[in-house]
Amino acid sequence: MIYMTNVGTIPDETHVQVKIGEQTIGKIDEAFLERLKRGDVFVLGGNKYEFLYSRGMTAQVKTAEQRPPTIPSWFSEMLPLSFDLAQDISKFRG
Repeated sequence: MIYMTNVGTIPDETHVQVKIGEQTIGKIDEAFLERLKRGDVFVLGGNKYEFLYSRGMTAQVKTAEQRPPTIPSWFSEMLPLSFDLAQDISKFRG
């Protein structure tokens, strides 16, 4: 029965794998990835990463522990506000 009720289900969010080389370190929403620019620093799983590039459904990053985040922290589905509002709050907080 579960199969029959989920045959045509289209996911509302697509996730992209975040990797350092071949090692997967987590996932982010595709919509979040679309806003990243080369050199942006974001927080994922409590660690800071610098976005390098994306190819297909993979985002390549490198650690950036010595750099401050340039965009709001990434909380995946737990983030109860829009990306734009989070950026405005980040600018306000300095």
